[in-house]
Amino acid sequence: PIIRITHDLKVNPSKAWDIFKEPDRVDWVPGVKSCHFDGEIRSFNLPGVGEIKERIIYINDEQRTIEYSCIESPGRLESHRAQIKIFPKSSEDECILSWTVSVLPKEIEPFIKQSMQGCLKAIDEILSK
Repeated sequence: PIIRITHDLKVNPSKAWDIFKEPDRVDWVPGVKSCHFDGEIRSFNLPGVGEIKERIIYINDEQRTIEYSCIESPGRLESHRAQIKIFPKSSEDECILSWTVSVLPKEIEPFIKQSMQGCLKAIDEILSK
């Protein structure tokens, strides 16, 4: 299954991209207590869930795009690949966050969607400051 979310942000695209361009910045992921990025793998701990490891596949500042794949998690995750991209809008102070996740098995999709919604809420809070 593929989950696609688009979300309007009332900030300049560069300000929105600042949240994602550094893979060890995870203040937008609710519940993360610590994160380590070794240049390829981002590892973080979610109390109640456990340790998660993601491979950063692609980061492009000009395109404001990051792609990553979850390679270790405590659940029954078979496959996971995600892309976050920031698109400018006609106004300089607005942009669109596009987030696409491909995940297997299908039973994990509701958990992933709920997690993404929590992240979007945190992103809105960070950008409103």
